[in-house]
Amino acid sequence: MCPQAIDPADTAAPFVGRHIGSNDADVAVMLKELGLASVSELLDAAIPTGIRLDRELSLPDPLSETAAQTRLKKL
Repeated sequence: MCPQAIDPADTAAPFVGRHIGSNDADVAVMLKELGLASVSELLDAAIPTGIRLDRELSLPDPLSETAAQTRLKKL
């Protein structure tokens, strides 16, 4: 499965307001503070090679918050 973005039109507005992600400037400051050149370098430093997967995960397509809530209510 290839990474797939969720359609913003299908995303519940309340979720968007609650989500605070890192922007490029925040990431750059963090990497500089850590003395690293990239997020890949950060992951290499943080995740031991012995526990890394060497394959893509087989995951279903992503769901919007509304679709996930609907599915969970059916369980």
